[in-house]
Parts: sequence; C-alpha cells; structure tokens
Amino acid sequence: MSDCCEKAQERIADRNAVCADLCEEQSEREARRSTEFRDPICIHTDKIYDSCRDRDCVRDSRVYFTAAAQDIINNAINVKVKSAEIIWVYSSVEPVPFNRGFFSVDIKYFIRVNFDVFVGVSNPIEVSGLTTFDKKVILFGSEGNAKIFQSNFDPDANVSKMWSKNNLPKAIIETVDNKMRTNKYRIQAVYKK
Repeated sequence: MSDCCEKAQERIADRNAVCADLCEEQSEREARRSTEFRDPICIHTDKIYDSCRDRDCVRDSRVYFTAAAQDIINNAINVKVKSAEIIWVYSSVEPVPFNRGFFSVDIKYFIRVNFDVFVGVSNPIEVSGLTTFDKKVILFGSEGNAKIFQSNFDPDANVSKMWSKNNLPKAIIETVDNKMRTNKYRIQAVYKK
C-alpha cells in the first residue's frame, strides 16, 4: 500500500511541477509582451464591402501601331494575333449621385497585342500594338463619412516600377468631419503605418 501511495504522490508532484512551469512561462510571456508593446499599435485592414467578377471578350477593338509597324501591316497578306498582355490598368472611383453608399468604378485596361504579320512568302514578322478596353461597374462602398488618404504614389518611379511593390512604409490617414452643435467642424485624424 505504501508503494502505491508513493507512486501517487510522485505523480501529483510531477503534475504540480508541470503546472508551475506553465504558470511561470505564462507570467514571463505576459511580462515580455507588456514591455515590448507599450504604445498602442494600429492595424489597418482594407474593408471589402462589395465585389464583382466578370469575364469579357475584347472584340473589334482598334489597335494603335507605330508608324513603322503600320507600314508593315499595310503591306501584309495575312495577320494573326499571337498573344495579348495587360500592361496597365487605370481606375477611378466616384460616388453615384442620389444613391448614397454606391460608387462608380471606371476601369481602363491597356493591352499590348502581338501579331504575326505575313509579308510575302517569308517567315512572319512580329509586330506589337496597343489597344484599350473600358469597363464600368457600380459597387456598394459604405455610407461612412470617413475620408482615407494613402501615400502609395511615388512620383520618382517610372511605370514599370509602379507595377511591383516597394518596401517603403505606407501611411494611411483617416479623417472624420464631425459636425458639432456650434456648426464648427472638428477633424479627427488617425495615422497608421
């Protein structure tokens, strides 16, 4: 009987030691967190209120060529589309009048189209041109009165560098115009990095 009691006491002691270790780790973790994060940290998450997905076929679209490429096209006996690639997308967002919370999103796609141009009996000549495609959608975007400004434009960057992300921090400023009883405006700003 004493053997059984000793084993039970050893198990209880082991459990107590494990609990003590866990409590110690928890208190160390809390102490470390309280010293590491003294200032409040703002995390800005982009909110998605509405979305759409659409598949469009670009047909009968005018293609713009350079003068040299246009001469080759004019003398061709056959032209085939080889490939197309979206090289840039321009978008603008404007509120829809008399429909609070809805926004019109105008999108212009710039597409590089590569052609195989057959002139005579020789191998085809590859020629590139540019075409555009316009799309307009209306989406719900929020009824809030917050204005958000972002620092995601780099005036020194050329177009190809703007396609990819850079490692500069992105500053986001949210402002809210609160109309007070005295008909004065108070501006609150939240700066996030």
